[in-house]
Amino acid sequence: MRLFVRAVALAVVAGVLSWASGAAAFDTADCRRVRTEVDNLALAVQLAAATSSGDERRCLVRIALLRLGRMTEADYADDARARGIVRIDASPYDTSARPLPDVYLSGLAQELRASPSTMHDRLFARAFVRQMARMADTASTTMAAALPIAVPAGGSAAKGDMRPAPAGPAGGTARGGSAPTPGVPTPGVLTFGVPTLGGPAPGVRTPGAPTPGGPAPVVGGPGAAVPPQLQRAFADPALFPAGPAPALVPTKLPRINPIAPHTRRARPAAAAPPGCTGAGAVDDADVRRNRAVIAGAGLCTSRITLVEGAVRWTFVAVENPRHPGGPVWYLPHDDEAEAFDAAVHAVARYGGRMVSVAGEETRLFAGIDPNRAFARTAADARPCAIAAPMPTYTAFVMDLFAGRRHIFSAHNNTDGGSVTAEVWTTKEKGYPIAEPPFGDPDNLIYIAGAEPIRADPDASAVRRMLNEAGFSVVHEHVTRANSDCSFSNHVVLNDTRPYFNVEAQHGATVQREMVDRLLATLGYRPVAAD
Repeated sequence: MRLFVRAVALAVVAGVLSWASGAAAFDTADCRRVRTEVDNLALAVQLAAATSSGDERRCLVRIALLRLGRMTEADYADDARARGIVRIDASPYDTSARPLPDVYLSGLAQELRASPSTMHDRLFARAFVRQMARMADTASTTMAAALPIAVPAGGSAAKGDMRPAPAGPAGGTARGGSAPTPGVPTPGVLTFGVPTLGGPAPGVRTPGAPTPGGPAPVVGGPGAAVPPQLQRAFADPALFPAGPAPALVPTKLPRINPIAPHTRRARPAAAAPPGCTGAGAVDDADVRRNRAVIAGAGLCTSRITLVEGAVRWTFVAVENPRHPGGPVWYLPHDDEAEAFDAAVHAVARYGGRMVSVAGEETRLFAGIDPNRAFARTAADARPCAIAAPMPTYTAFVMDLFAGRRHIFSAHNNTDGGSVTAEVWTTKEKGYPIAEPPFGDPDNLIYIAGAEPIRADPDASAVRRMLNEAGFSVVHEHVTRANSDCSFSNHVVLNDTRPYFNVEAQHGATVQREMVDRLLATLGYRPVAAD
């Protein structure tokens, strides 16, 4: 709050002071380029060194104030207001000899070292992820012959894995501009006036060339069919006729997971629970909202109760009794309406079943986050710091997917929150795309695996396939040590089947279309109308 109040106060008087200042016009384009390349620690080094020219100092200070919360994006973009805010921020120091004294720059450097994360700066985050993708796509082109994956002509998909990049060919990669070459500056190294990140400065586009860091165009517009070469990937031969394998299909999916050999035994699909009736028989806000869809598709609903210790779990199920063999969806949060609606749409169009926690339309159920309760034993629960394991709840959810080839979930997230494709951490790697209709980084497909994606050819192939289908993707590397007892983490540690979570921002209108595109990409077909 104090930072917000200070930023408002600075903005109020910034215009007056900037008008009084005789500073020359600031090169915002060059400073924007520096902002995409320099992380907070490198920025601190440059500020502390105090050897920069006047323009460079002003640029570094402006970026520092933005990342420290003392300047808004709107202030940063307005040269007059930004100059005024910088002058106000430096006013406690003696500025008679120099507008930006060394002691002031040193103080900013100390603050930046105490706040090393730059992923709160969206411009830097996007440039960083794109740089990692270019490095990986260059490496994957070189290594393609050694991998059991057929990479399409022209290169790999929109984003890549984080691996060292050899020098690229003259033409660069198929998507994302020229490949990094020796001698080209890398993120974190400040160089003014020299295009970096393996290509022209951000915002500069060569006529006829693909947008730097962007994906290849998706075939068709919103609602367009998935390209034919992607339609047969991962098709379940028990449900759909076999067809030619697409070029990007992994050769080893699903992998055998030695942790839980008993889960490898395929079991018959679970029978529909008794008492499955029309939508009017279940009093639930999400079911009421979808009554027309449920009735129109001939779906049935039921309420399920599960007792585990002091917790009395309740769930609602929506299923397609005419086509029970379709995909199964589990939704652990009761406050994610768009996800529920998309799952009902999936059951109506592709058959199968969806089950959702049914509480008070809140994220927690009886004080428990249902997506942080997947633990069969105390050892499972220990890394997650939860009070006790939930073996009955965990077994119930996993049994929903008996006999299925894929494990599906759906969630909603907040705009600009922690779930985004613009992420690159030890556990999560994001591969965003910018093309409509799914170009918002909050709309993504979440996948997970027991190995880092750079070491997992199958996960890399899945990621590329989903990027080619028009999705942003986040891959989660799960180990027993970093498990958070979420659904995705439990699946990786105790199952062999691929996990797909369709994430969309609260209020988004694209989640049904995302479900359609994902299922088509995986080889599912809409059920025939009766």
